[in-house]
Amino acid sequence: VQGMNEVCGPIYYVMASNPSKDIAKYAEADTFFCFANLMTEIQGNFQKTMDHEKGIGINYRMACFEQRLDKCDHALFIRLKENGLQPEYYAFRWLTLLLSQEFHLPD
Repeated sequence: VQGMNEVCGPIYYVMASNPSKDIAKYAEADTFFCFANLMTEIQGNFQKTMDHEKGIGINYRMACFEQRLDKCDHALFIRLKENGLQPEYYAFRWLTLLLSQEFHLPD
């Protein structure tokens, strides 16, 4: 799936930044293990057949996000609705890439 390097990158950064060289030398293997398990947990976000399943799929995740936004910041929720901004416009990337593009990591 396009963009998965954006999710994998921060995991690798954390693993490779371990101050213990004995642990950091396994950064690639540890990253693969974590990434594979993470993808198992969120695979429903990337399968079109899961889009309308209860409890899984990206449409379900965006509906949950929208409900939480309404509960936590009703004024913002109303403002976005009044301006016709659906969560697909601002939350899709956040949810599929797990906010990984929002944090700066050194090169």
